[in-house]
Amino acid sequence: MKKFVAFISLLFFWGTASLQAQVIFSQLHSSPTLINPALTGRFNTSYRVGGAYRRETAGRNQLFNKALFHADAKLLRSAIPEKDGLAMGISAFSERNGNDGIRNTSGSVSIAYQKGLDENGRQQLGIGFRATYANRQLIKPDHVLEDRLLSWLNAGYSIYDISTLTHTRVAYADLDAGLVYQGLFDPENYFCIGASMYHITAPRKIFQGGELNIPRETRVHADWERRGQNSRLLTGLLLNFKNATVSDLFLYSALKIGFSKIYGMYAGAGFRRSSLAGNAVVPLAGFSFPGFTLRLSYDIGVFNTNRIQRSSAELSLIYTHARSREELDDDRFIRF
Repeated sequence: MKKFVAFISLLFFWGTASLQAQVIFSQLHSSPTLINPALTGRFNTSYRVGGAYRRETAGRNQLFNKALFHADAKLLRSAIPEKDGLAMGISAFSERNGNDGIRNTSGSVSIAYQKGLDENGRQQLGIGFRATYANRQLIKPDHVLEDRLLSWLNAGYSIYDISTLTHTRVAYADLDAGLVYQGLFDPENYFCIGASMYHITAPRKIFQGGELNIPRETRVHADWERRGQNSRLLTGLLLNFKNATVSDLFLYSALKIGFSKIYGMYAGAGFRRSSLAGNAVVPLAGFSFPGFTLRLSYDIGVFNTNRIQRSSAELSLIYTHARSREELDDDRFIRF
C-alpha cells in the first residue's frame, strides 16, 4: 500500500510540476514588489505603507487566506542626483490553507535604484533586488486523500513516503531580482515595461518523507497610463513563466477619476488565466482620500471545474506621504 501511495504521489508530481506558480494578489500594484523588486520606491511621494488581505474559496469549500504588509521609502535624497532615486523596502507575507495543512510565512528586504536617463527625469531605468527568509509548514492531517496530495504537490512538495511523513517545517533563504524601464510618448501617455526573476536560488529542502522544491519563475509586466485633466486610465499586463511556459496571465484596465487633488474614485476590471487556479473575471473598485488609497476586488471564476478557484475577495489599503505639498505634483512615475 505504501509503494502504491508513493507511486501515485510521483505521478501527481510529474503531472503538476508546471502548475505550482500562481498569482498572489489581483490588485497587482497594491503589492508592487511582488511583481518586480525594481518597483521598490517607484512612487511620487516620500514613503509608502500598505497591506492586503485575500480570502479564496476553491472546490469543496476549501478556504485560503493570504495577508501582506509592505513599506518602502526613499533614501539619501540629498546625496544622489536629482533625477535618480534610491529606495529600500520591507514586506511580510502569510498564507494559510486550513483544509490541506499548508502554512507559509516570509519576510523580505528589497532595495532599488532608479536612474534618470534624460534631463527632465521622464525616462528612467530601475534595478532592484529582494532577499527573503521563508518558513513553510506542512501539517499532516489524520487522513491523507488525493485532493490533499495534489494540493501539496502544487505547493512544491514531493511526498515520497506518506507513512514517515510528520508535521514538517522547512526554512530557506531566497533571492529575487528585476529591471524596469519607464518613458513617455508625450506628456499624457506614460508606459513602463519590466522583467524579474524569482527564486533565483531555486531552494531545495529534503525532509522526512519527502522533498520541497521551489522552481525559478520569470515575470514580465507592461503598463500604460493615459493622463487627462481629472482622470487617469491605466492598462496593464502581467505574464508569469515557468519551465518555458506561461503559467499565469493577468490583463486589467482601470479608470481613476479625481474629484479634487486629493479625492478620487477608482473602477476597472481584469481577467486572469491560470494553469492552477483556472479563469477569473476580476471587478476592481477603490477610493482615494488624503494620503490613503482603499481598493476592493472580487475574483469570479468562469469556465472552471473540479477543485480550482471559484471566487476570491481581496481588500488593500495604502498610505503614502510627501515631505512637502509641492512633492505631490511630482509626476515622474506612473501612479498605480
